[in-house]
Order: sequence, then structure tokens, then C-alpha cells
Amino acid sequence: MQRSGFTWTKLGGVALTIFALLLMAGCFSSGSGGGGSSGGDEPTAPDWVDVPTAPDGSDDALDEVAIEELQVLASRDSVVEGRTVRLTALALYEDGSEDNVTEQAEWEVQTDGDAVAVRLDGLDDGQQLVRGMQAGQSAGVSASFGGVSGGTTISVVAPSIETLEIRPTEPRPVRVAVGSSVQLTAVGSFENETTDDLTGDVAWQSANTDIANVADGLVNAEQAGTAVITATYDGENGQGDADATVDIEVFDPGAVEAIRLTTGECGGSDDLSVINVDRSQVLGIVACAEYEGDQSAENISDVATWGVAENDESVARIESVGGDPASARIAGVTAGDAALTVAFGGVEKQATISVDPAENQPGALSLRARPDVILAGADDPTEITAAVRANDPETGVISERQDLTLTVSPTGVLGQVPGTLEAHPDGGIATGSFSASATADNPTLVRLGARLPGTILERRIPLRVVTDFGQIFQRYGAIHPDRRELIAILIVNTSNRPFDVENLEVQPANQLIDPSELIFQTVPAGSSIFQIVELPSDDYLDQENVELRFNLIEPRTQEQFSVSVRFF
Repeated sequence: MQRSGFTWTKLGGVALTIFALLLMAGCFSSGSGGGGSSGGDEPTAPDWVDVPTAPDGSDDALDEVAIEELQVLASRDSVVEGRTVRLTALALYEDGSEDNVTEQAEWEVQTDGDAVAVRLDGLDDGQQLVRGMQAGQSAGVSASFGGVSGGTTISVVAPSIETLEIRPTEPRPVRVAVGSSVQLTAVGSFENETTDDLTGDVAWQSANTDIANVADGLVNAEQAGTAVITATYDGENGQGDADATVDIEVFDPGAVEAIRLTTGECGGSDDLSVINVDRSQVLGIVACAEYEGDQSAENISDVATWGVAENDESVARIESVGGDPASARIAGVTAGDAALTVAFGGVEKQATISVDPAENQPGALSLRARPDVILAGADDPTEITAAVRANDPETGVISERQDLTLTVSPTGVLGQVPGTLEAHPDGGIATGSFSASATADNPTLVRLGARLPGTILERRIPLRVVTDFGQIFQRYGAIHPDRRELIAILIVNTSNRPFDVENLEVQPANQLIDPSELIFQTVPAGSSIFQIVELPSDDYLDQENVELRFNLIEPRTQEQFSVSVRFF
């Protein structure tokens, strides 16, 4: 976004400094004072400013939006030695928008001599992993993208482990067919309310290796019987010790004669060839094996192989397999038919998943926080609202209460977050809300999640916890390259909170700019203010540290903070 002969340049710090000024086509008519605007997604130049356009007269020249700041956000500001913390690189653009550029950014750890406090540990699910290497140390981690850099500091700590759990936790015992395998995971819970995957850090042992052996949590079934698998964690640096066990039941499937599918138990006679599921809903299906010469049937859902034809994955999918009793959770994605295959013991079962449009069933879930930025350790609540809409947004009606499951990460940052949120029907949709404040004193990026059980509907949103509202503003200042008496100001509000502006002044001399000529009094939510000031002359160039100062006030909390935009 380029305006008024200026190429906007991000200014850093409380007292801001211009990084670069580039000349563009555009001119200004003469006149005292300034023009400005507020509101909208990006600033709009006054009518008397010639906004640059593409050669064909279109607005394409304004489509390129530069990165003005790169924020590095950590899931937490400390990491257990040997464990990882997740970092996100968030590019903030000059039009107020933002983008996750974690995978595109270049990451670097700032080392202090030979000490290696943390190291980069690769990308996972769109986030940069940073592994703690030395307890009691800290290090800066930076990301660079598009010529802009940002960073954060990670401290390495050594909390004590409280419990160790082997997953899956159900069904128990874990059943595995002879010749098959199952992957176990060891999860440790620490005193700082964090959990970590310790699968590669624990010692695995089988008490009955002739029945089942284990390596790195992978259990291989050798012959029928029961084997006890133990995971032992020997913590270092005061982390403590913990262990956990699980029984592995190895069975010989024998000669499988047929596989049946049912929504109930294997003791019945159901054999589904067509599985009916509503769009956006999840249905549990049980696979039952029948053996030659045996009248009974056995639930093999957790050991069978489930698959949807590749060309049909846009219609239906397998969400997960497991539970007690075991079943496969089949989700309807869009209306239509999908081919399902279930295989076990050399036998395959074919079935059709038929997804009904289900116009009046839940089909969309939204989640929002108002405001989406709150103060740390203060009585500054946010209202979290969830809304459930029908599969058919035009005619569909949600007529029943929907109970949503809520999650928050990291824990211990927000208070008063219920585990379940009731969304009540009203006007064709179901809505529910609750209020929460930040109990932690440190700035944190919180991830709020909502899920509707029995469906594929799930949403996650960020909530920023800050110690100063100034942390959510982007501030810009520029001097026209040719007409040095022209100064431009741009203030971008990246939150959905409005702010009032008071006590405008220019330092070191108000005679350079009459504050009464600056027309903005508010910074709208999610918007910006744009101001061009024409000085009587460029005599101010002889002065040092010329800057515009003012106060921003949050109307609800009356929290005030000072903002300054330095021009040189």
C-alpha cells in the first residue's frame, strides 16, 4: 500500500526512526495544516492527494502490501530442557492485515559464546520447534522474512515430572493380532502444568518378549498371550523419575471368514453395506470378524485397516479409530457417496458411505473474542462467543441446544474458562458466550478452541494478552523525499478495540505543527488513522528528534499510554 508520494516504512520502538524513504509518483497541492482519514481496513489519502495508480489507470499499483513488522510468538516463554516449545512468525502488513509465515521465514538462534541454550528442531504443523538444551540458560530466537526480522527470548527450565502416561489409554488391555504392531506414546505431565511427548526419552521394556517386544514404543506381537510393557523416565537436573505400564493382549486371529459392519455390538447380526451419515456429523462404526467354525464374532475395529477411496475423500473420511468399545469414527464432509474398505486377516469388507445433506443439522462453527487483545493481570475481560449454523446457510435452522467443548492453550493464563459452553438456538442459529480475564502477568498468545462433539466442527482463534496496549499498534512516519516540509503519519490498530486520542503535541517545538490542525480524535477498531501535515518550511530539519506525541486511551478500561512518532 503506497500513498501520497511516500513509501511507508515501519518505525520501531517507542521513539520511532525512519528506515527508508523512496520517491514515488504523486504530488501535493499547497495548503496549511493536514488532511486525514480514519476507519476502514487501510488508510485513505485525502482528495487533494494524488494517489499513484498503475499505467492503465487501475488501482493495481496499490495491491502490493509491504511487511512492516515480524512478530515471533511463543506458546510459552520457557521450555523444559530436552523438550520443545512452539514458535510462530506473524507478519504484520502495513494495511493492518497479518499472516502466518512460520514455514517461509528463516530462523536463527542467537548464541552467547560457546553456550547453547536452545536449538532449532525443525517445523511441525506449521510451527517452528525450539528445543531447550541447557537448564538455567536463555537465548534469543529470531525469524526473518521479506527483509524484516523479529525475535523473542526463550528460557530453559527443568521442572519435575509428576506423572507418566502411556497412550492410547483405551481400550485396555491394548489388543494386537499376531504379526501386527501398535505404536505406544509416553506422555509426561510436569509441575509447571505442561505435558510433553517423552516417547523417545523413556526406556521401554517388555516383561514377556516371547509374546511381544517393544522398541521406541513400537510393540510387535509375536504370539498369543499377554505382555506387560513398561515405560521408565529417568529425569535429569532435578526433574524426577516416573514410570507407567500397560497390558498388551496378543491374539491369534485364526482364519477369518467374514467381516461385518455395525453401529452396535458384534453380538448382533447387523451387516451394513450402506452407512448413512449426515453431512458434518461423525458416526461410530464397529468392525466384527467372524471366524471359520466359530459362531461368535469379535470386535476388530482397532486392529483392522480402514480406508476411503482416494477420489471420495472429499465426501467422507475416517476421523479416528479407537475408544472403548473400539470403533471407527466416520465423518460426512459433503453430500454424496464414498467407497469404504475394511481389511483384516486377509479378508476385505466393502461398503458405501452415503452422506445426507442434512440441511438443518450443524454445519458451521464460528468463534470470536471481543476484544481480541486484553491486559495481563488486570480486570479487563473479553467476551468469547461461539455460534453454530446449519449445513444450509440459507434455509437451514438449528432448533436444539448445542453443547460445545472448550480448550485453552497454554493453561493457567485465563481464568473462568468453562469446559463446556451451551449454545442456545435463536433465529436459526445457536449461540453461547462467556467472559474471561487474563490471570497471568506476562504477555502471551493464547489459543482458544471450540469443538462440537459428534461432528467435524472445530474452531481455534488467537487471543493476545499484553502488558501495554501500545504493543498492538503499528506506527509509521515519513518525510516526503522532494518536499521536505510535508510529513505523513500513519497509526494502525491491529486489534478490535477502539481508542481515543488526546494531548497531541509536537516536540521539541509546537510552532512547527499546530496540534489543533491534526484532525484525528480516535483510532477505530481494526483500522487506522492517516494524517498529512504541511509545515511552513523545512526549517525543522535543523532540529533534532522532531516527533509527534499523543496519548491513546482505551474507553472501557481508561488505560492510557503514550505514543510517539519520530521523523528523524
